[in-house]
Amino acid sequence: MRRFKLSLFFSIVILILSLVFIPQQTFAHLAEGIDLHNGDYTIDIGYDPAVIKAQEPIFFLFGLGDNNKSAEIVQTTSAWVRIRNGNQSVFAATLYPEPTGTYTLVTTFPDQGNYELTVRFKTKEGVVENTTMISVVAQHDNMVLTHDKINHYNYYFVIGLLTIVIIVLLFIIFYFYNKNKKRNQNLFKS
Repeated sequence: MRRFKLSLFFSIVILILSLVFIPQQTFAHLAEGIDLHNGDYTIDIGYDPAVIKAQEPIFFLFGLGDNNKSAEIVQTTSAWVRIRNGNQSVFAATLYPEPTGTYTLVTTFPDQGNYELTVRFKTKEGVVENTTMISVVAQHDNMVLTHDKINHYNYYFVIGLLTIVIIVLLFIIFYFYNKNKKRNQNLFKS
């Protein structure tokens, strides 16, 4: 009976941990990512490394998700990507899908600064397009914490802290439950 209770306790702990750490369904996030919502669609942009540095290669992965189908990947025929710095176009090309339905791009940003990234997907229904800003740091900038990264780290810190508190509370409850049960068994034996 004791083994059953112990296994039940650890099953509950594992269930809680798995619920806390179930990731949202994303298909293009790498070290870092951006979700751009556009009506019934989500443009998913992943990139690696997380900190984009000038004159260093960056790997992008683009995908289009259908919000009505649990972010299922939408099959598209092509994706047009443009990267601009002010009025200067740094990169513009039409990409064709990988077998997974996502699109890949490896590029290098010439200088530090804020770049405008536009992604346009062609679907059977029409065109889905959105634009976001990408921040590029100087090549020698190793310790960069952007506002988004601080929020990202705070989120995981809070989730980790809550998980520890839940585990400690479960151990305390389990301990007092067993202590009271033993005391009640001793009362009935007398």
